[in-house]
Amino acid sequence: MKNIQQISWTQLVGVIVATKLTGTLTYGYIVKSEPFAEEAWMVPLIAGSFGLLIGLFVYKLSSRFPGQTVFQYSKKIMGTFLGWIINFIIVVLLIDWGGVTIRQFSEYYTSLKYLDTPLFIFSLLIALLAVQIVRGGVEVLGRQGVIMAFFVIFASLFIYFGSANRWELGEVPAPWELHMGELIQQSFTPLGVFGEVSWVVLLLLPHLNQFKDGPRAIIISTVINSIMVSAAAVVLIAVLGEDLVRLTIFPSFEVASAISFGVVVERIEWLVSLLWLGSMAVKLSVLLYGGAAGVQSMFQMKQFKNAIWIVISLMFIWSYLVFDNIHEIIGFLMPEKWLLHALPLQVGIPALLMLVALIRRVKG
Repeated sequence: MKNIQQISWTQLVGVIVATKLTGTLTYGYIVKSEPFAEEAWMVPLIAGSFGLLIGLFVYKLSSRFPGQTVFQYSKKIMGTFLGWIINFIIVVLLIDWGGVTIRQFSEYYTSLKYLDTPLFIFSLLIALLAVQIVRGGVEVLGRQGVIMAFFVIFASLFIYFGSANRWELGEVPAPWELHMGELIQQSFTPLGVFGEVSWVVLLLLPHLNQFKDGPRAIIISTVINSIMVSAAAVVLIAVLGEDLVRLTIFPSFEVASAISFGVVVERIEWLVSLLWLGSMAVKLSVLLYGGAAGVQSMFQMKQFKNAIWIVISLMFIWSYLVFDNIHEIIGFLMPEKWLLHALPLQVGIPALLMLVALIRRVKG
């Protein structure tokens, strides 16, 4: 199959939104560094600002080498040997995140409704779906992102307003009642969550058909994600209350299951499950595409599909080694674990490449 290599800025927006929004909404109450509190609705706005900055930073790095992938310009910046080492580290980090993503996806379903279904069934499902998307090319990935972004936004708004009859907005504090020091402390983990825009941009920006539209895509997608997650936190507080949210692993699922419009529409938690399937497939596809592109570049492989199968196999195996159960996944969202995994790929490698490129005055 021909691998189409260009996407539009709107498709890049769709991929960024789809990659982050559903997972962040689902884990909304624990995407924080402190126990859930009423102030949670402000945290995504702070963390989104961080994601915006590092997304633009990666754009600045890529603008020095337009049309080149990170696996190409890393060798120009660092030299052949050190560049190969950097590329190897990037691939390892992408495989790590791919394994985490597969396990998060599988545990979500087996922890909610499909208790008797083996975990590997869901792992295999999302792995094969990601392979099919990546084999279709970057443009197929971009189109999938747009479709899922619209679906996620529409379905999320439907859930938000569908629960309006249960809102108790008096539980939500006004902005002037919030304490900035506490908000910053609660934002440590979300900094790494919203910062994932970094590696999406790092991997897909070279394929943007109008490179100058990169900042627009980064800004719009980050603003959408920040506002939507902030609104989700408001709804969770207003519907479930602070104490009840603390007791549930997937509060958005609980809110969706409580929505009903007479006897016509009841229990729409299946909608959250569909969002989880579609958006996590987009996220895994970006990670798989980046990992396969890196393997192909490092080992000079002629067939891209062979690199795809190698990387997805490693991701699949790692997904069974990285966590033992859902409780370890929740614990992984604490800053001392999450940031340790997130920041090297989001900030460390781009910052290193930019620093060396500036010192050596290397441009493409």
